Amino acid sequence: MFIIYHIKLDIAVLLALLSAGLIKNSLEQFTVITLGMIFGDFILTLFIFHRLPLELGDFELYDMWLLTFIICRVFSEAANRGYQRMKQYFVK
Repeated sequence: MFIIYHIKLDIAVLLALLSAGLIKNSLEQFTVITLGMIFGDFILTLFIFHRLPLELGDFELYDMWLLTFIICRVFSEAANRGYQRMKQYFVK
């Protein structure tokens, strides 16, 4: 069970682990995380909270985006280096 008691942090970590596990290229990870955060904020603002005029993004969204991207890159690089070392170990 994966529960962190701060919901924004939970979303950021889960999104980072999913994108790092599914996408290898850093530019594609950046694009997917950015578009996912913008689309999620759009859905929450327009359809759930019914706020008009539409305001996308705030400091919390930027912090969550930055945290997600950093966690994603760290996890992706660690997994990539671990894979390369295991490959070198078993090839010898």
